[in-house]
Amino acid sequence: MTKQCTFGSTMYDGDQILKPLSITRSSTDRRSMLKVYRGIEPRERQRREVDALTRVGRWGIAVPEVLAAGRRLDEYWSIFRVVPGDARITRTDVDVRAYLCDVRALAARLAAASNQLAPGAGWEPSLSDPPDHRQYLLDQLSPRCRRYDWWTELIGELRVVDSEPAVYLHGDLKAEHFLLAEHETYVVDWEACGRGPAACDFADVVFHVIRDLLYDGTSIEEPVIHLLAELGAPGAVLAWRLVRWLDRRRPHDMSMLSSGVLCELAHEGNTFAACRRSAQTVADLQAAGVPR
Repeated sequence: MTKQCTFGSTMYDGDQILKPLSITRSSTDRRSMLKVYRGIEPRERQRREVDALTRVGRWGIAVPEVLAAGRRLDEYWSIFRVVPGDARITRTDVDVRAYLCDVRALAARLAAASNQLAPGAGWEPSLSDPPDHRQYLLDQLSPRCRRYDWWTELIGELRVVDSEPAVYLHGDLKAEHFLLAEHETYVVDWEACGRGPAACDFADVVFHVIRDLLYDGTSIEEPVIHLLAELGAPGAVLAWRLVRWLDRRRPHDMSMLSSGVLCELAHEGNTFAACRRSAQTVADLQAAGVPR
């Protein structure tokens, strides 16, 4: 996307946010935002986000309004109305507690709207949907993960979520995706949405709190671990989330995660102990040079 582009009569030449899988740019009048999807499945990610935002808007969840979506040349794009608010932060246990309140409130509303769903990417069922939750999680990892010693163990331990109901998932519940306005909290960035066990979103939250604190130079104290443990994400799903993180880093970063450490986390049945193990593992990987 060029530094200046026009859609209809609107010029998008304002602030740019560059991410691995998208580029966003605000309009000159700061009333709307253009998002161009790139990298992995841009067409599907565009479709999923537009579909999710349209649905949750009808359910009364505060989200950006979709103004337009389409394709220009080889780029898939969406235009959203800009919403007010500042991104949540997680610098202290008070911040984390407030963030988790937002997470639980959103998860409850998504679960209430879920009815006899099958697991899969996006919110619309398709012929390529996996047979169970375990496969839905494994499908998010690259084929190279299969060559590691822990692969078979992880497959076995992920059976713990197969009996859980499938719910609508946001798919990327970072604190920064909750925007705090005066009378409302907006939830943004729905392109990774899916259908699966609630533990998938909760493990994502646990991971992001741990990583953000550690990489920002803040030690993780027990009160924060207790708060994260209350989400109830099983050790197996926390282990899967660590693998997904490393799978998207440099090719050799995965080899820094020992099979023994990952399997111990995947086997851990106590949620507090699992969160503590996850925090220690991320700290060790950080010390070994794995980038954020």
